[in-house]
Amino acid sequence: MAGFDFEFQYHATQEALLEVCLAAAKSRARKSGISWRVERLPNGRVRCTVDGNGRRLDLLAHALERDLPLVAEGAHHCGLPTFRRRQLGTGFADLYGRGMDTRSDGPWRWRGAAQPKYYFSPYDATDHSTHTTLGARLAVTESIIIDWCFDRVPAVVLLEELHTACELLLEHLVNQGSKRRSFAQLVDLADEAGLLRHPMFAPEVAVAIGVEPTVNGKDLLIRLKDYRKSARHRADTSFEQWRVRPQG
Repeated sequence: MAGFDFEFQYHATQEALLEVCLAAAKSRARKSGISWRVERLPNGRVRCTVDGNGRRLDLLAHALERDLPLVAEGAHHCGLPTFRRRQLGTGFADLYGRGMDTRSDGPWRWRGAAQPKYYFSPYDATDHSTHTTLGARLAVTESIIIDWCFDRVPAVVLLEELHTACELLLEHLVNQGSKRRSFAQLVDLADEAGLLRHPMFAPEVAVAIGVEPTVNGKDLLIRLKDYRKSARHRADTSFEQWRVRPQG
């Protein structure tokens, strides 16, 4: 388990919107198995204490960064302009992200923000500065993985997206500018190049994270291909046993 707290000040005119943002944040925390406690302090200050495992805390940061601007924008009863409510929703998500940063000290003022400043994706799939086109496409994959963690997309959509992402990466690594190859052929080329041998596939590591031991990533990718083919063409749901939501 991991946890942190963050403390902030707000203006009396933000009271109604604060209740909306706190309710939305606590609801998403509960769905993620995270504890979110609120303590009201003197002089318009609030302390939020958040406890859960690290990966789920990261996933919650994504949910807040994406959802709270829309939730706040829809809170018409709060007596603030629409654009201001949206900015404050983003600002509340930033308070959470800032609280996760152990180098930051509160209390802070709850302010509006046009863009989040303290959010980082739980899944950094590529170096966006080096491979901008591929990075932009894999950002979609990151979003779908996170959506699946919150039951926002069905598992079969995740399966299809993972297959697409792996194929794009394999094409980039072993087949740039070459003829069209099948997924299995791309996997073979990557395996021959030694790209699929990683410590995470060591038997003792596989046992520790609760998956079947494999020699290297080749078996994993071929299994992904087979599951995706069966799900797409035969509506086979046997892949359900293969997927596990992040636990830490």
